[in-house]
Amino acid sequence: MDRFPEAFKRFEKVVAVEEIETFMQLRLAFGSWAGRKWVPTERQIEALNVEAARLRLEGAWRRETIVVRGKPHVRYRDVRTGRFIEKPF
Repeated sequence: MDRFPEAFKRFEKVVAVEEIETFMQLRLAFGSWAGRKWVPTERQIEALNVEAARLRLEGAWRRETIVVRGKPHVRYRDVRTGRFIEKPF
């Protein structure tokens, strides 16, 4: 994740990210640009999600761990609305 912002800056120079409207479009465009080096692991998707949140794209989400009745649960929160959503993928 340390080198991801550098790669995303190179991606922004090549691809017009202003025309991308949703997180899924960003994910597909970045995967196409990165080629075989793009393996959609949890860390890479979260790093891409951070960039999507910075760009304020629709469908961007944030993974959170909350405690309900003493047990940790993983939940996903929509960045725009702040509401919990179902698992994005």
